[in-house]
Amino acid sequence: MGNPIHVGVPYGSRARLILLYMQSEAIRTNCRDIELGKSLRSWMKRMSIPIGGKNLEAVREQAERLSRCQLSFEVVNGRTRGITSQKIMESSMFLEPDPNIDTVDDVFMLTAKLSSEFFEGLKKHPVPFREAAIRALSNNSMALDIYSWLAYRLHSLDKPTPITWKGLKAQFGTAYSQMNNFRLRFIPNLKLALAAYPEAIVTETDGKIGLTLHPSPPPVRRQIYAVK
Repeated sequence: MGNPIHVGVPYGSRARLILLYMQSEAIRTNCRDIELGKSLRSWMKRMSIPIGGKNLEAVREQAERLSRCQLSFEVVNGRTRGITSQKIMESSMFLEPDPNIDTVDDVFMLTAKLSSEFFEGLKKHPVPFREAAIRALSNNSMALDIYSWLAYRLHSLDKPTPITWKGLKAQFGTAYSQMNNFRLRFIPNLKLALAAYPEAIVTETDGKIGLTLHPSPPPVRRQIYAVK
């Protein structure tokens, strides 16, 4: 048995783009098994992410972190608290880099199989996104998260729904200790997400209270791309 290897959790825009691609392919093919390789490289290039040098290593690292990632969900109902866990991928296959070959053409991740729980959840709650919007936000993690959140929430609302800054911070800003610092970061990224999703209707409830989400059309209609 070898020594333990620290992998870490997935983070940043590269991890989000890989996950978006895998979920899109799973919805498009209606299959948990995803052929990656050069198709993932093509997707990253379409998102204006050149695959080479440090970028290739960053994508490779985030792909491996995603393959080992396990999500935990907690539901509280009165005095009852339930916890459930699920993996994103059931299995994956990587191609190790060859030091004697130029890594610019290295495909690094060959196949992935989403876990059955993750795949079923994805099919039940698909969220369409516009590829051009993802490309415009491809280097901004928070803006990508806000865009995906709005795409998921707004088209399912039947009435205006307020959300407080406290609630927004709990979802998007746990790394910020001060609310003012979070708001200074969140508002510009919200504007970027809204520019990429012009159909979205979001208004300020009050400068000190939060936002109001309004029923809005989805970013695209009857598209094959989806995020969970």
